[in-house]
Amino acid sequence: MDERKKREVKSPFDTALNYISYKQRTVCEVEKYLASKGVECAEVQAAIDKLKEYNYINDERYAQDFVAAYKRKLSARDIEQRLKFRGIDSFVIEDALVDYPEHEEEETALSLAESVVKKYKDIEPDELNKKIIRALAAKGFSYECAKRCILSMEN
Repeated sequence: MDERKKREVKSPFDTALNYISYKQRTVCEVEKYLASKGVECAEVQAAIDKLKEYNYINDERYAQDFVAAYKRKLSARDIEQRLKFRGIDSFVIEDALVDYPEHEEEETALSLAESVVKKYKDIEPDELNKKIIRALAAKGFSYECAKRCILSMEN
């Protein structure tokens, strides 16, 4: 019986490896996960260092991949907030957002606004404009950006 229990107890590294096997994770997410499993601080750091050494976790890569995946759906501001929530440092986020220039953000906003117009084509223009502004605000775009999209579509 003792032999079986010993086999069931995983090392912090194995626990972390299992956690990151499902999807890419940040260093902060892995630290929180291991802490929630009752792993000691020193063991958490050792596991993180080993994961970094093997390049299994990399916050820079995570941020770049996240920006690439969401730049057609969200504003740069919303992407930044989501990355901060996942524990990514501000300077890493800044570097990753270089791949999301302002003109692409405007194109994304315009595309989202056009999809709102298609969805609500039968309502009054004032109500439609409000829906566009709300939809873009929900994706993190500013009011000014929403107004520019509306003006662009009217022309």
